[in-house]
Amino acid sequence: MKDKILNLYNKYDLGFFMSVISLFIIATMHLILSFMSFSWYMLCYAIFSYIFMLGRIIIYFLCKNNKYLKILYFTSALILFLALTPLSITVVKTLTDKELYEFYFDWMIYGYALYAFIKLSIAIYGIIHNKGTKNERKKIYSSMSLISATFTMFMLEFTMIRTFDKSEVLYVSVKYIEFSFQIIVILLTFLIAINFIIKHFLVLKRIKNDEITT
Repeated sequence: MKDKILNLYNKYDLGFFMSVISLFIIATMHLILSFMSFSWYMLCYAIFSYIFMLGRIIIYFLCKNNKYLKILYFTSALILFLALTPLSITVVKTLTDKELYEFYFDWMIYGYALYAFIKLSIAIYGIIHNKGTKNERKKIYSSMSLISATFTMFMLEFTMIRTFDKSEVLYVSVKYIEFSFQIIVILLTFLIAINFIIKHFLVLKRIKNDEITT
């Protein structure tokens, strides 16, 4: 029974569809919250999630056809550079604004924390599990999941500070803690994007060498 389920899971790429659906739900939820609370942070996270959702779909279809594999890493790098836009906006908002935020229901913060830690655990497991795999799509997805998980952890930090600190003025030290976390996420995204570009040229070189030998 277990093997049957695993075969169906792999045959129909259910993992891909589940990840796209979950990203769409999370992105839409944050989009709604951004309009309800006038939160730039929530809006940026929603845009970021939509970019990653579309990125997963593009990468999935590129991997379906071998002739597109030579642009796979370059396309993935472009997606990450695009995702830097909403990430950069959160940095600007942190340095210039004192945005307050509070969940409409107190229990939501605990659910958000559980979601963030589960997402980070899955991302770390994916990086370790797919380290030696030859499946390029899994490697790229693992890297993107790690970036997404770190941004989610920042959003958890953002919501916790504003939920449990009821004052209207955020202390300077707290603001710079947020700023430091954001820089870590941006640097991680940038370095992985550069790594993808390097891999892109390595793939092109390998394809060229294969053509010469044949």
